[in-house]
Amino acid sequence: MGMGGDLLPGTTLVDGLKLFFEDEETKGIIVIGEIGGEAELRAAEVIKEYRARTPNPKPIIAMVAGRTAPEGRVMGHAGAVLMPRDVSAAEKADALAKAGAIVVPHPGVMGEKMKELLGIQMAGK
Repeated sequence: MGMGGDLLPGTTLVDGLKLFFEDEETKGIIVIGEIGGEAELRAAEVIKEYRARTPNPKPIIAMVAGRTAPEGRVMGHAGAVLMPRDVSAAEKADALAKAGAIVVPHPGVMGEKMKELLGIQMAGK
C-alpha cells in the first residue's frame, strides 16, 4: 500500500500504520520517512502507543532519508520540502528509535533486518 500522495491519496503515515497494526496478515512494518514536515514525529507517537498496549507488537523498522541534507537550506522535491525551521531527519530518526522502531541507516539493510526480526519473532511463538 502506498501512503501520502501515492496509491491512496490523502492517507497519512499514521493512518497507514494503524491499518498495518490491525491487519492480521501484516507480520512486520517498514517506515520510510523523509525530510520536511512532521509526519514521522506523529508516527513515532502512534508506534509508542501501539507498543505499550500490544503484548506481542509487530517489528517495525524505520529509516529517514535526508540525513545528509544541509542545515538551513530550503530543498526537497514535490512531496518533501525541508524548510529552515523544520525538524531534521536525525531528530525524526531519534523519535522513531525512542518509540521502539529499529532505525536503520539506509534502505539496503531493511530487508535483511526485517527477515532477522521476523525469524526471532516466529521462533519465540
